[in-house]
Amino acid sequence: MKNHLVAHILNRVADYMELAGDEFRTKAYRRAARTVEFLNEDIEEVAARGRLQELPGIGRNIAGKIEEILSTGSLQLLERLSEEYPVDLDSLLSVEGVGPRTVKLL
Repeated sequence: MKNHLVAHILNRVADYMELAGDEFRTKAYRRAARTVEFLNEDIEEVAARGRLQELPGIGRNIAGKIEEILSTGSLQLLERLSEEYPVDLDSLLSVEGVGPRTVKLL
C-alpha cells in the first residue's frame, strides 16, 4: 500500500510540474512514480536500507522526497504546488480525456 501512496504523490507532483511547464521534472517524477509503483518490494524497506538511489529514475532529490513521504505521509512540495495552482487537480484529471496539458489551457 505504501508503494501505491508514494507513487500517487509523485504522480501528483508530476502533474503540477507539467502545469508549470517544467518538462524535465515532469518526466523525472513520472519515471520515479512508475519505478515505485511497480517495485517488487516495499518502498519502506528499500528506504530503510538506504538504497533508494539505486532504483532506476530515483536520484538524491527524489529519494529525499520519498523519505519525506514515508516519514510524514505527505510532501511539502506538493502542498506548496497545490497552493500555487489552486485548482482541484484531482477532480479535473478524473474526467476522461483531460490531462495536465488540458487543465493548463483551462
